[in-house]
Order: sequence, then structure tokens, then C-alpha cells
Amino acid sequence: MQDMSGFPLEIAGDTPPMVSFKKVRKAYGSLVVLDDQDLGVAAGEMVSVIGPSGSGKTTVLRMLMTLEKINGGVIYVDGKPLTHME
Repeated sequence: MQDMSGFPLEIAGDTPPMVSFKKVRKAYGSLVVLDDQDLGVAAGEMVSVIGPSGSGKTTVLRMLMTLEKINGGVIYVDGKPLTHME
């Protein structure tokens, strides 16, 4: 199990990001697709994810929808962890 002591249990503040990726890692075997991904999306903010085929766009969305498990880091939604919850 990953050491989660470096990540807060909740993102504090008046307006935490709606979605926040902190050091998120995703690998399929030895193939690392995302390594230490950091992303923050504020409420009301519009974001486009663009890039060439195979760059991880769909993987980011699948992780956010909890269709893919992450191998490291934490995803927060409204300041609360979406991943690594007991």
C-alpha cells in the first residue's frame, strides 16, 4: 500500500478546487502512462484536454470517473479524496 502521509485528508480553504490531481500515477505493467500528474480545476472553469493519440487523455477521464484505479497519488473532488478511501 502506498504511503499517504504526504497527502492531506482534505483540501482546506474557502474555495477548494472542484477537481484536483496530486502526484497521480497510472501504469499498465511496466508502461507508465501518467507520472506525477498534477491538475487543478476550479468550479466554473472550462478545461479542454488535448493531445496526440496515446497521450493519456482518456485515462485521465477514466480515473476521474473511477473506472481506472490509480497507482499513486490522490484525486480530490470538492476537497475530499476520491481515491484511496477505506
